[in-house]
Order: sequence, then structure tokens, then C-alpha cells
Amino acid sequence: MMRKLLIATLLFASPVTLQAQSLFDTRGLGTPAEGFDARARAMSVNGVGLMGLSTSMINPAEQAGTVRRGVTASFQPWIGTTDFQGENDNISATRFPLVSIVYPTRLATFTLGYSSVLEQSYAVIAEGEEILGSDTIVTQDVVEHVGGIGQLRFGASRYVTSRLALGISVGIYTGNLDRGFNRTYPDSTLGFRDFETHTRWNYSAPQASIGFKWDPVNDLRIGGSVTWSGTLKAEPSDSGPTLAYEYDMPLRFAVGASGRVARNLFAAVSGTWVSWTSDDYRTPGNIEATAAEQQMEIGAGLEYTELRTGNRVFPIRLGARTAKLPFHLVGEEAPTEWAVTGGIGFRLVEDEFGPLAVADVGVERGTREGLGSSVAPDGLKESYWRFTVSLSLFGR
Repeated sequence: MMRKLLIATLLFASPVTLQAQSLFDTRGLGTPAEGFDARARAMSVNGVGLMGLSTSMINPAEQAGTVRRGVTASFQPWIGTTDFQGENDNISATRFPLVSIVYPTRLATFTLGYSSVLEQSYAVIAEGEEILGSDTIVTQDVVEHVGGIGQLRFGASRYVTSRLALGISVGIYTGNLDRGFNRTYPDSTLGFRDFETHTRWNYSAPQASIGFKWDPVNDLRIGGSVTWSGTLKAEPSDSGPTLAYEYDMPLRFAVGASGRVARNLFAAVSGTWVSWTSDDYRTPGNIEATAAEQQMEIGAGLEYTELRTGNRVFPIRLGARTAKLPFHLVGEEAPTEWAVTGGIGFRLVEDEFGPLAVADVGVERGTREGLGSSVAPDGLKESYWRFTVSLSLFGR
């Protein structure tokens, strides 16, 4: 008797309430949620080829030349609003997109880190009706997905010349998806019992990356990386008829460059291209065929370092980026995203060899829109504020 859920089709004719994360998470393997640190977020870049402290995990060569062992963690709350066919609601979430450890040795600089990749968490509440004989029964359905895909990487990098560093990393995609469905009959006098189902899938796949950073002249850096990924498996953790799923994970190419354009002004640009190749990336448990576009993101930003107090520098950052998101149902328009960003950095403790404690704050104001179709011509639109706070600590 269950009709198709909103997570599959967005075709509910009844009132719908969204909770938790983005409604774009309902498509395919979710919404890209790369684990960039707050400095990269504030400048709208991916951290590749970014001069200075950069702890994002996209390029395994970025940590070459680090002289102190250290750890970085990021915290990321966000709030927003969603608009679908005249229905508006608020959304919010908090996550920890990046944890990274750096350990330099004479042989190489080793890194171990975990970062987010794709986000699939959301909840939908929908009211509807079922016809049973001569009676019309009011129903309330709650569909909740909790989970996503992350990556665990171990890498090594070193300078092979005074201006060129190479890096390599190996790792796995990991994560899970918990899907719950609960139906209640709030106004029924016929004694229908509520019912609830839960299903869980565990994700896993191998990956490997190579990258470089190169300083062709003073005050200019160029970087790039390529990430290969194997087949992502979504295995059900419960016994029974629940299906397992497999997905062709893409090649990921990332490039970036940064340089000094004035005495206290740096500029950075970056681009990412992700080659999704399979014909179908439907969410585990979903019956709707889901297409994937070639995912692209381009960003650029500035960092101004004139603001100082004594020997301490408080860099001010600004940036803007645009992106094409990968997943949509067959027959829907591909979603897009744009954002303007800003932020500030704090060197809390340092000595003559460099920083010992660094905090960075990034703020993004963004909009996502797309998923238009013959059923919903205006598609879906979301506007959000996202805040990223990173803290890096280094040993003497």
C-alpha cells in the first residue's frame, strides 16, 4: 500500500516537512561534502597548490616539507532554507569534515587522515491519505536517512628537488547508510497499529592518489593530484532479502595554484573534475534510476595579511566558487551550486620556526538549485550559511 516516498521522486502532493541535512542529499550517493579545512573554505579553493599551511586531503604532496608533527580537526555547522513547489522549510546540520595527523621524518612526511566525501543524511515528514473501503485514513510517514561516505587515507610525501615535491596515498572509502521508515495513523479510530522498518548498508571501496606541488619561481606554487577509486560496495548489514549495491567510483582530478600578487596579498585558484561514469547511481533501497553528471568545481580567492598585532598575523580571506553537482533522477535537471566566502585566521602560538597553534574560521553563503522536471518545473532551491572552524596544533 505504500506509495513512492519523497526520497525517490519528490512527488508528494501532501504537505512535506524536511529536517536535518540538504534535500539534495536524496539523490544518488548524496551531496559532495569534501573535507577542506577552514582556510581553503574561506578562499573558495580545494587546498591544492595553496602556499602556507594547508591541511586539506585532496593532494598527498601538500604536507611535504612540514617540520613539525601536528594534528588538525575541523568543525562545520550550517543552516539554510529550502523551497520546493511553494513549500518552505528550515534545514540545519553539524558535522566534522576533517581530522588529519602529520608526522615528518627524515625519509618523508607521513599523513593519516579522515575526511567526508558525500553526505546522505536527512529526514522527511509527509502527511497523506489511504482509501480503505469506504473510509479515508490519514497517514503520517517519517523517512529518515542517516549516513554518508567518507575516506580514510595514509600518505607520504617529500621534496625530490628544492622546488618539487611528490606525494602518494592509499586508503579506503568507508561509511554507512541507515534508512528508517515509520508510518503512523494519527486520527484513525479503527485501531491500526503503527509500523516501522530499518535497513542499514555499509560502504567500502579502495582508493589511491598521487600528487605534486611545484614552485617554479619564488612566490608561485602549482599543484595537482589524481585519485583512482575502485568499485564501491554497499553491503546490507541485516539478514534477509535486502539487496547489495555496487557503484563505479570516479577518477578525480584536482589542480590549483597560488602566488603573491602584492606585498601582503596572495591569490589562489583551483579546479576539480570528477568523472562519474556509471549509468545508474540510485540510492540503496531506491527504485528510481539516478543519473550522474560530470562533477566540476571552480573557485578563486584572496588572502590579505596586512592585519597584524606585534608579530602575529591575522589573514583576511575572500573567495567565490561555482560547482555542478553530480546526481539527479533521470528526467530531472542537474543541480548546480554557487557560493561567496570569507574568513579569518589566527596564529595563536608560534616561535621562530613557525606556528604551534593555528585557528581558522571560514563562512560561506551559498545557493543550490536544480532537479526541475515535468512534474516539478521549478525544481528545488536551497540557500545556506555554512561555517567551518579548523584548529591545528603542532609539537615543538
